[in-house]
Amino acid sequence: MGSPGADGVRGPDADGRGAGARGRNRRGAGTPAGRDIKPKSGLNFRFTDEDLSTAGSWFQKATRNVEAVELLRQLEKDGRQATAEEQRTLARFIGWGASEIANGLFSPERTKLTKAFEEYQRLRERIEQEGLKEFSPSDPDYWTVYPKAGRLGYRQPIPVSVVTPEAFGLKTEDLRWLGLRARLRASLTDAEWAAAERTTQYAHYTSAPIVRAMWAAAQRFGFAGGAVLEPGAGNGMFPGLMPEGMATSSSYTGIEYDPITGGILKQLQPDEHILVESYVDTKLPRDFFDLAIGNPPFSRAAILADPEYAKQALSLHDYFFAKTLDRVKPGGLVMFVSSRYTMDKQSDKARQYLAERADLVGAIRLPQTAFKGNAGTEVVTDVLFLRKKVPGETFEQAQPWLRTEPVKVGDQMVPVNEYFAAHPEMILGTPALVR
Repeated sequence: MGSPGADGVRGPDADGRGAGARGRNRRGAGTPAGRDIKPKSGLNFRFTDEDLSTAGSWFQKATRNVEAVELLRQLEKDGRQATAEEQRTLARFIGWGASEIANGLFSPERTKLTKAFEEYQRLRERIEQEGLKEFSPSDPDYWTVYPKAGRLGYRQPIPVSVVTPEAFGLKTEDLRWLGLRARLRASLTDAEWAAAERTTQYAHYTSAPIVRAMWAAAQRFGFAGGAVLEPGAGNGMFPGLMPEGMATSSSYTGIEYDPITGGILKQLQPDEHILVESYVDTKLPRDFFDLAIGNPPFSRAAILADPEYAKQALSLHDYFFAKTLDRVKPGGLVMFVSSRYTMDKQSDKARQYLAERADLVGAIRLPQTAFKGNAGTEVVTDVLFLRKKVPGETFEQAQPWLRTEPVKVGDQMVPVNEYFAAHPEMILGTPALVR
């Protein structure tokens, strides 16, 4: 299928995993071989197995998220690059998309309790700081706590013991999450808070085994280095797990919409080109990149704001495919994790548009638990491998993928892409209907 980006670059590490697996020179500097790619300073972060651990409760993971945000704010205030140890703290940021984290911090139920929590916290702090024993009728907070006092005579002193979480409608779990929410809220502007809340819909980062497998596939396809594009870059799992030899011989461009996530990505990959903006607004040259890789966001919403693609009214993930294909070179690869509906939806409009520009090399259907441990979501996804068409050339290994075919799943017939109907061995796990 050709070897995009393979002119005069070093070969990959023998084990395909790079320094991240071994822990030596984990921010390894290096000089590319034979490409117009800037030498690496050694400041780029490389994930180790310890960094990628999914151990801990979802509250603990959310706490690590908030710690990363607080550290980012301090780094911005100091105007400096994170140290290697600080990068490890930033690298534990996993976004807000896991349902347990999203519900714990951003749910309407918790939002409604925010005012009660702030009032409770203010009163408890005042009680402790002033050593209060009771609220006298002349106390400015007397009428605040009076409704909590139960059967108490009019204008009688109120003991501070009435200031309990239960009196303010708060459970122990609410106190933990609302306290964490308050820390996060204090670190974000209104616009950043709104952006973080919006990312709960799609910020599900790719698990390390899938990222490593995708890089191994890129190596098997002949990619050893070159210009790499990742729209929807998240926390930098893909550059942070790129095999070391490949990383040294590559220039990486990552685009991330969320300002906090993008700020963390800049700190983790300071040698690379990081754009913190909407992909709709990103201006990139056509036919430039050797490889595009990643896990763009999924949404059925039609993208109409980009005049170049508005006429197609593509769903969000299909839009990412279309725009990215136009930015890779002829013969270049686009390797994306996507919703299964890119392949399985009965309308072939988007697939037809993409198929006019690229050939399907192959695809792998992942089990719905592939993102459960690290992203807290269960959804069926596919890894698609597309090769951009070369004018005047026929790619003999191209796979049919325009149509869907009825396939028996359990006791029902379900429309499945013709590629998976012909290659059931490319489906990991057993197809089943989730009721």
